[in-house]
Amino acid sequence: MPEVLSFGKYAAWQKSLYIKLLCLFAFVHILCPVQAAIVDLSRPASNTTPSALIDPSFVGFSVEWTHVDDALGPGPGANTGIDYSSNPVVVNLFRHLAEAVAGYPPTLRVGGNSATRLWWQGSILPRLSQSTWSVNAMELKIIQEFASLTGSKMVLTVPMLSPDPAYAVEFLVKGVMPNLSKDHILAIEIGNEPDHYEKNSRRPLGYSFNDFTKEFTVAYNAIVAAIGPGFDYQGPAYAYPWTSDYMIPFIQGQRGTKYLSSFAQSPNAMSRFHKYGQRGCSTATNPDAVTPLTLLADPAPEEYVWIDSLVQVAQAGNQDIVWGEGGSSSCNGTAGVSDTFASAIWTVDTLLEMAYRNVKYTSLSGAAQTYYAPYSFDPVTGRMSARPTYYGMLMVNRILRGTGNILFRASLDGAWALTGNSIKTWGVNNTATGEMTLVVIHKSPAANATSFTVQYPYAFSALSNCTASQQPKGYITRLEAPALNAKTGVTINKQTWDNSPDGHPIGAYSEEIVEAQGQMFTFTVQQYSIVALRIGCTPGLPAQSYTPPPAEPVNPGFTPVWGTPNPTPPAEPDAPFKAEQRTIGKYVGIGVGAAVLGLACALVLTAMVRKRRMKNDGAIPTPRTSNAAARHPHPFAKRNPYLYAYAGDVV
Repeated sequence: MPEVLSFGKYAAWQKSLYIKLLCLFAFVHILCPVQAAIVDLSRPASNTTPSALIDPSFVGFSVEWTHVDDALGPGPGANTGIDYSSNPVVVNLFRHLAEAVAGYPPTLRVGGNSATRLWWQGSILPRLSQSTWSVNAMELKIIQEFASLTGSKMVLTVPMLSPDPAYAVEFLVKGVMPNLSKDHILAIEIGNEPDHYEKNSRRPLGYSFNDFTKEFTVAYNAIVAAIGPGFDYQGPAYAYPWTSDYMIPFIQGQRGTKYLSSFAQSPNAMSRFHKYGQRGCSTATNPDAVTPLTLLADPAPEEYVWIDSLVQVAQAGNQDIVWGEGGSSSCNGTAGVSDTFASAIWTVDTLLEMAYRNVKYTSLSGAAQTYYAPYSFDPVTGRMSARPTYYGMLMVNRILRGTGNILFRASLDGAWALTGNSIKTWGVNNTATGEMTLVVIHKSPAANATSFTVQYPYAFSALSNCTASQQPKGYITRLEAPALNAKTGVTINKQTWDNSPDGHPIGAYSEEIVEAQGQMFTFTVQQYSIVALRIGCTPGLPAQSYTPPPAEPVNPGFTPVWGTPNPTPPAEPDAPFKAEQRTIGKYVGIGVGAAVLGLACALVLTAMVRKRRMKNDGAIPTPRTSNAAARHPHPFAKRNPYLYAYAGDVV
């Protein structure tokens, strides 16, 4: 770079002013179609602190139990058949997310409101009137197959409709244990939005935070006693009261109990909260409450500062804070907003805010038939297709590219955000390779594009992936769309998933290359788009470094307690002398078997009598004859005898 254009000795605001003056004098009409800005990667913006290392599986999903069949499996109604195969399109969507971060798979939480209403099919416990969704072995086999193909770790929310933990224990022991490998389970989640229990008539009036913490501890102790140690647990999954009045007492209060003693010693113990960008439920009374522009105003730069105190308290007890459920707009999302490119921008913006606040994992909500879903069922093609939210998730993973990343707020023109919250600049420092990435989120309603100039803050020799003869370059990844409200035409690295028949992108992966001018790189960002400039010597997607665990069979055949089956005992040296003893034992065994068979017959008769009495007493809900099944979002509702009889609630 010519010496006259060298900015090394000037402050950021001086560099920016210099470029803008050049721009002004370059045009007769004193108009500058492209604004100019300087980004400083040498240190975080003033009064800010970099994040800790970001987990490569930071980006994840959340689906309801009611949508396991169509969100993960072969399609609606799979839970009533015998096909537990995974949807190949969804498997490939998950794999592309993993591919972007060196093979580390995304996490998947299965839960939500449907978990509270969950009923294990074949349960011997009294059925509760609000237990409106039946889960059988088929859903669990779908999850097992999906986890085996993608490598994703699962968070499973257990039923808590009753304060009696027997329902959660029965579901785990009789449902999860025989059908799902322990290696596929990241955590067991106890409770879902307990602050709504009273409002939804799932607990009596006056139900309090203290009541739930007691239930949580009782359920935890009962589950551990039934399935043994070696699992991580999550909660409380609050919907609203994330503040110190609730979350911090929950985290701290558990430490003095036997439960949190085990909880805190677990390396991955987690406390959860839920957060949605906009209140989609309010559109029922105010159709204009949620728009693409109101979505882009979220989150404000300091909106999530309250997370900092939660993280500090949790980390002191060797715990992690997890964004357990969320999306662009609550109540299944908002049409014309949650399913548009605005949601992709919001997704990147919010995920980076969460990573900066040291949130361990995130779970973007989305059954296959909601507006905010990362992917959805296309009734025209009969296939799953990626939605804009998916592109936002993929963009974050292509920014992170694997392990060793620290996120910081990059100083923009001497501050952090230009024009309030309209442009955000993030820096990503890879501590393993020395690569640095500048991320620009352009949310400004102004029509002008913006030119950014950034300098690599160290000697190029700090880049461990560069040889002595290589000149580092800037590799650009762009996330773009034709318009803010576009539902199709979204591209990332010149690739799109529009009309993809198999979950693979259409078009070749492409990165723009910016040559260094000295140690400076200049590029342009268009309005309503996101650009990441990575400074390094290795083009393309990262090499795969994640080693998946050995594949587990669909039905692991667990023993009654979690763990490996009992090994075959070695041959006994005195076996010939024990033949007579084994003969006697054989006859004893036959006698015991006959006694057990007789007892089993008696129990079956007793259960039949008990079921008849419960039905007469109203313990089992009377089948409805309304058209609720016809209104259910699943197309297979009319074919499902359970839904037709009990009209499972719409989630």
